[in-house]
Amino acid sequence: MRTDCDKEFATECALKRHSETHSDKMYSCTECKKCFSAQKYLKQHMNMHSSRFKCSECGKKCHSRQSLTIHRRFHSGEKPFECSVCGKRFTTARHLTVHSRIHTGDKPYKCHLCDKAFNQSNHLNFHLKVHVQLSASNSHSHMGDSLEEYGCGHVQECTSEDHAYAR
Repeated sequence: MRTDCDKEFATECALKRHSETHSDKMYSCTECKKCFSAQKYLKQHMNMHSSRFKCSECGKKCHSRQSLTIHRRFHSGEKPFECSVCGKRFTTARHLTVHSRIHTGDKPYKCHLCDKAFNQSNHLNFHLKVHVQLSASNSHSHMGDSLEEYGCGHVQECTSEDHAYAR
């Protein structure tokens, strides 16, 4: 699924979530001038400028306590999540979930244009670009005729000249 800003998504739900970033109201960081579509994203970002969630070993600043906890695991080598099949260990539960699909063969991300399925959403998003490129290069192809595009309807830029738009 594609947006007018050239971002592609595997599901309509992901597209809707992304569409929220194309808001008329922008919230600007007073420290670095980045803009955000929602105040909650600006608030998270502001934690990066404070020492609230700062790593005591390397000084990296994180946006949340959870991201700092995960970051610290890289220093300690801690990998609390273990695969029950092969014993491989991971720093996050999400990484274990993705890894587990190797053993189960689960491919929950299906292309709506062909029969291919993928075990990671980013692999599907990369694959969808093939369909978009084929459609653009051959506008008379049968694949191009069936290409279903979901556009967000906006290409939003931050209105301040010095601001970088964060998505």
